Amino acid sequence: MVAELKTVAEPNIFFCDDESMCDAKRMDRLADLIREAGIRKKYFLYGRVDSIVKHPELFAKWATIGLAQVFVGMEDYSDQRLAAMNKGITSAQQVEAVRILDDLGIMMYASYMVDPAYSREDFRNLLAYVRRLNTNPPPSRC
Repeated sequence: MVAELKTVAEPNIFFCDDESMCDAKRMDRLADLIREAGIRKKYFLYGRVDSIVKHPELFAKWATIGLAQVFVGMEDYSDQRLAAMNKGITSAQQVEAVRILDDLGIMMYASYMVDPAYSREDFRNLLAYVRRLNTNPPPSRC
């Protein structure tokens, strides 16, 4: 993989694996190899809330070699709905994952699933939740 990365002229690399960090040992070793090879790129990948919370040191290592953005399926803001989806995470873990990536300077792209049964109140709650998590909102365009 490192040999292939050396041939890529583009400055941005997107790992399209559904969960790049699920094999923490492999990704730890890959980070070491990328650093040793002196490859300077910006990396983008998919990650899970539980992986971020379980392996913050791995994300920290990747941040030092160029990890810029992580796409995370948050799915919902409600612990009850997360449990019904068998997501295996809680909203508290989501908050922790956001904090970890933010502290590392890694941008999170969070995705949510909107239930067709959402009420106006559900949409308001989702919006309020996302705003609470957004520690670095974009500048106002007034």
